[in-house]
Amino acid sequence: MQTMKPTRVLLYARVSRSAEESTSVSRQLTEGRDHAASRWPGVPVLEFSDDGVSGAIEPASRPAFGRLMSQWQPGDVVLAWKLDRLARSTLRFLELAQVATEAGVAIATVRDGIDLSTAEGRLLAHLLAVFAEFEREQVRSRVSATRRQLQKTGRWTGGRIPYGLTVAPHPDGTGKVLVRDAVAAEIIREVARRIVAGEGITAIARDLQDRGVPSPRVHTSVRPNPKPAAWSSSAIRDVLGHPSIVGHAMDPLTGRLRRDGAAPDIMWEPVLTETERARVVAALPAQTGKAAPAGKHWLYAVVTCGTCGRNMHASSGYRSTSPMFKCLGTGKDRHDVVTVRIVDAEEHVQGAVLKALGGAQHGTREWVGGTDSTADRERLTAFMTELMDDRRAGLYSTPEGTADFRRRYAEAEADLKALESTPAVESGWRYVPSGEYLDDAWARWSPEERGTWLRDSGVRFAISRPVVKRARVPLADRCSVDWGHLEPIVEGMEAVAADVD
Repeated sequence: MQTMKPTRVLLYARVSRSAEESTSVSRQLTEGRDHAASRWPGVPVLEFSDDGVSGAIEPASRPAFGRLMSQWQPGDVVLAWKLDRLARSTLRFLELAQVATEAGVAIATVRDGIDLSTAEGRLLAHLLAVFAEFEREQVRSRVSATRRQLQKTGRWTGGRIPYGLTVAPHPDGTGKVLVRDAVAAEIIREVARRIVAGEGITAIARDLQDRGVPSPRVHTSVRPNPKPAAWSSSAIRDVLGHPSIVGHAMDPLTGRLRRDGAAPDIMWEPVLTETERARVVAALPAQTGKAAPAGKHWLYAVVTCGTCGRNMHASSGYRSTSPMFKCLGTGKDRHDVVTVRIVDAEEHVQGAVLKALGGAQHGTREWVGGTDSTADRERLTAFMTELMDDRRAGLYSTPEGTADFRRRYAEAEADLKALESTPAVESGWRYVPSGEYLDDAWARWSPEERGTWLRDSGVRFAISRPVVKRARVPLADRCSVDWGHLEPIVEGMEAVAADVD
C-alpha cells in the first residue's frame, strides 16, 4: 500500500555492545540511509544513535532516542533497522507506537518491512513484537539453565565475588570454584569484634582505609590493577549481611539460599556463626537516608576521586567559568589534581544509571533477622539421650523417679517437636522492589532525592586523570562505577542484554 511522503526521516540506530559488527551502529545507519533514499527520495534525514545502550531501557530514557522524541513533528517517520532496535517488549513497543501515533509520527523499519501508517503494518508490527519478546524469554531460559547446571557442579559462574571468598581452580581441573579467603576472613572477624565492643562503623572503615587494607571492591576484583575504592560504612554492612560469612551460598538466579533439603547448604567454613552475626547486626546503628550535607552538591559522596578514593568537592573551577568537581588529596597524601565539569558528571551519572537500571524496579533494602533452631534441637536431643542413659543406669527407679523421668522426657519431646515444626528463617539483606521502574522514578525525583538514593544504594563513580596530561578524554573512558548494593541487579540486566543482542 502506498503511503504519503513524510516531512522528515528520523533515522535511529541502537546497539548494546559496540563490538557487535553484525548489528553495528554504522551498518544500521548505512542501510537506513539507503532505504530512505530509495523509498522517500529528497526527504531530509536526521540521524540518532544509541551506542552501548540496552534495549531493555525504556525508549524515552535512552539519550539519543529521548532527543529524537523531543524533536519529532507531525508528518515525520521514525526509521529503525529492525523492530527490536526500538523496543524489546511488546508492552514497550505498543506504548511507543501509541505515543508516536498521537504525535502524528509514523514508525517504519528497514529489515522487518514495517510501516505503522498502514493497517497491515500495524498488525505485522504487533506480531513481530510478540515473537521478539518470546525469543528473548527463550534465550533467558537457556542462559539460566546453563548457569544452574554449572552451579550444581560447584563451578563459579562469574560476577562479584563476596568478600571473604576467593577464586581457585576446581579440584576436577575444569573451571573455577570459590574458596574461603583467610586474609579477608580475619578482617571480618576484626570488624565484628570492634562493632560488638561499641566502636562506630565509620571509624572502623576510616581505620581500615588508613592502614591500607584493600576495600572489598579492590580485594575481590579479578581484574588486574582495579580502580581505587575506599572502605565505607555501607561496605561493612554489605560484608556482614552476606550469607557467605556464615557459610551459605546465594543462588544468583533465584536470589535465595542454596539448599539441600530443608537446611541451607554449608558451602564454606563459617567466618561467624549465625548467633555471632546476629549479635553484630543488632549492634549496628539504624540506617537513615543519606542526604548530602548542607551546601553540598547532590552528587556529593557519589562522585569520588579515582586516585585516592576520597569524595570530590565542587568548586568554581580553574581558568574556567564552568563549576567543577576536583580532588587534590589531603595533607601528606597530595596528588595531581583530578577534575571533571559538574555538568559532565551529572550527564554521565544519569546516562549510566538509566542505561544500567532504567528497565529495573527501584526498591529498598531491609534486614531480616534469621531464626535457626539447630543448636536448640541438638541440645534437647542430647538432654533426652542423657535421660535415657540415666534411666538405664538405674536412676529414676522409684515410682516418684519414674514419674519425674516421664514428665521431663515428655516436656523435652514436646519442645523438640515444636522446634522441628518451625521453619528456619534465613537472615540477611532483602531487596524489596517498589513496583515502580527506575526511569519513571528518576524523572519524578528531585536532584537531591536522586543523590540520596544513590548514596543509600552505595553507588560510586570514581573519576581518574587522563593518562596523557591535559588530553581531552571522554568521561566514560576515565570513570569506573561501583554499583554497591545494586550490583546483582546490574549484572542480571547486562547478562540478559548481552545474550539477547
